[in-house]
Order: sequence, then C-alpha cells, then structure tokens
Amino acid sequence: QYHQWMQDPELLELTCSERLSLEDEYENQAAWQADPRKCTFIVLDRTSSSPAPPMAGDVNLFVLAADEESADERADNDIDLKHTARAVEVEIEVMIAERGSRRKGLAQEALSLMMAFFLERGGVRVSAFVAKILQSNKASIKLFSSLGFTEFRRIEAFEEVHMQFDVKSHADQTEKLRRHFESCQVCSVDQYYRSLAISAE
Repeated sequence: QYHQWMQDPELLELTCSERLSLEDEYENQAAWQADPRKCTFIVLDRTSSSPAPPMAGDVNLFVLAADEESADERADNDIDLKHTARAVEVEIEVMIAERGSRRKGLAQEALSLMMAFFLERGGVRVSAFVAKILQSNKASIKLFSSLGFTEFRRIEAFEEVHMQFDVKSHADQTEKLRRHFESCQVCSVDQYYRSLAISAE
C-alpha cells in the first residue's frame, strides 16, 4: 500500500520524494531500520468503519545535527546518539496519504505523539524539531503552526519554508506532549521496519 501511495504525483511533489521501484522501497526501509538516527511510525485511521483500522499514512523523523558541532561534523551528519551529550535538532514530517483520512486530525495527533515519543524514548536531548515544507503547501504550514512551530528560514531555490519548535522555549507545551503520550496507546506493529502504529480517536 505504501508503494502505491508513492506512485501518486501529488504526494511525490508534496513530500519532495522520487518515484521508486518496489525493490528500492524495500532497500530504503531496510536502511531506515538500521539507522538509529531515523524513526518511522505508520498512522492508522481508527475513525474508519473497517474491522481493522486501515493505514492512512506515516510520520517520520531523523536527527539533523547536534548543537555546537563543527562544520565538518554537520556535513558528515555522523552523530553517535549513544554517546553524544549534546542536544540534537530533529527533522519531522507527516503524510496522510489516504484522501478519506484527511481533515480528521490524524496528522496533528501523529506529529504530537512522534515528538513526545522521541522526547521520552529517543535517548538524546532534543533542542528543536524542524519541519521543511513547500511554500505552496499552506495546509501543512498551518498544521505545524498549530503545534507551536514558527518560521525561521525560507529557501527560495527550493521554494521551502523551514519551521522550528524550540523545546526549551515551549517547556509547557512540551510537558503537555509528554502527558498526552503517556495517556495514548502506542503499539509495535512491524519490528522489521521499526514502525509504530499511531491511532487517533
């Protein structure tokens, strides 16, 4: 199903992705599974009338860089998460691929749970979450703004808006995310892909 989603020209454009073969998708998933800097959750739509909640999309994050890194370290992006004492910046993104699952609050719930999950179980201190969004994607910009993200940069060459959620500046909201995460059901559904199912009521 994921492979079918990523054949959609609209989704490819919105996610700044390239069309891949099924074999390439498997290789990509295996690479994500092996990389401790990356994490993927599968989003399920519990509002569906189906007996089993269907897949609706996914939410991803990956560590960008640690604070106070040198230029060479940032270029290599080779961060030892088990041993670094520095806070890290984390890029986060979400995709609700099923059109029937959109406008139900799934994306906001998925982002909130992913952020809280990594703050609680990522094993590192997070200084900020970063989202890179196409300037034309007004809905996504509005979504991240509703979670406390603010614009800090525009890359005109790529027509991107970069938004940031500074953890220290949002201490109250961060604590709210942690409490919400503790109250939600999060269960492993695919050990091979290191995926987690996120269900939004």
